[in-house]
Amino acid sequence: MQKFQDEKERCEKVESELEICQSKLKSSKQSIQRLTNEVRKLERSRDELEEALSESKKLEPKPQVHTDAEYRVLESKLKNANQEVSRLTENLKDQKKVIEFNADQSNAEKDKFSRLERDIAMKRQLIDELRGKIKNFEQKNKREFTELHDVEERLKNTEEDLAHKKTHIESLRRQVQVATKEKSKYEAMYNKSREELDKRSEQLSTLQTSKLAAENMSSKIEEEAGQQLQKLADRSEQAIEKLRLKLDRSDEKLAEFSTFVKNLSTHIIELLVRQRSSLYRERSSKAEAQNRHTSPEKSSMSHAQSVACNILNMSRSDFADLMTPVDASSRIQDEQEAWKEERTLSSKADQQWKHKVEKISVENPPFAKSLCRLLWDKIQDAVKLTEDRCRLQIEQVEQQVTKH
Repeated sequence: MQKFQDEKERCEKVESELEICQSKLKSSKQSIQRLTNEVRKLERSRDELEEALSESKKLEPKPQVHTDAEYRVLESKLKNANQEVSRLTENLKDQKKVIEFNADQSNAEKDKFSRLERDIAMKRQLIDELRGKIKNFEQKNKREFTELHDVEERLKNTEEDLAHKKTHIESLRRQVQVATKEKSKYEAMYNKSREELDKRSEQLSTLQTSKLAAENMSSKIEEEAGQQLQKLADRSEQAIEKLRLKLDRSDEKLAEFSTFVKNLSTHIIELLVRQRSSLYRERSSKAEAQNRHTSPEKSSMSHAQSVACNILNMSRSDFADLMTPVDASSRIQDEQEAWKEERTLSSKADQQWKHKVEKISVENPPFAKSLCRLLWDKIQDAVKLTEDRCRLQIEQVEQQVTKH
């Protein structure tokens, strides 16, 4: 940009010098024209004087006889004419000197004019070069300006993206804070559930010990079979028969394990059915106790309804429509139907669970984790039913205590 400004100032300076030279050239042209006009006038005046002199000589009259007075007049006229001629010749000489001086000055001016024209041509060429450079600099400046504008737009877009990302980061930071709060909450819940799981895992220890014993037994059998397969490469059919007997024993053990799993699943389902039945009986007994407790209150309720009818100035049918008490017998019937449906669904779920357990016990190992998870789910259901039953018994005891 500084170079462009310097070139521009230089171009302006050259243009001002060119204008000054053009004004000087114009003034010199005018002075040359004026001097040439004066030379032409002097030449015309000289020619006129010479013509007048020649005509005067041609028209000079023949000598006549004059008087002395006429001679004196003629002498004076001749004297005056000679003086005029000498004056004109001197004037002519002066005019010739002036013409020669003007001619020399004109030649000098012409030389100066030619030099000025050459300078003007060179300066015009320089101006054209400077204009080309200026045009190139303007194009370069225009390209740099467009590039600068593009860079500013990219910078603006980058700033907008940065602001958007800052807002996104702030929102993510708030989400992280909320997530940490939820994490602490869920960790507390996890610790609580972990404690409960530790308490209930003791109940599963017997099943795990039996399962581990069976797995250890099967692993030992597999190891023994593998060792004996390596040693039996060069032995006879008698060793093969012994190995077959051992394999039969291991098959019996595996069959015993599968029967153990089936019997265990059957006992667990029976336990769940007994727990559900006992829970249903306790709920039914609780509902009947509540009904018996509410029956002595019916007389007091009818007395209260009659008092309310007298206060509100209403009939007993209108008051009954207004109150619309819930029928206990219909509620009990609905509860029985719901219990039947729940028991049907539970029995279907138990059969499906038993089928899954039998299918897993027949499959190829490893199946310990999936089998343990199924057994653990059912044991948790049994524990939950036991807790519900204990809660109902505690509530019944509390009700009996409050009655007494």
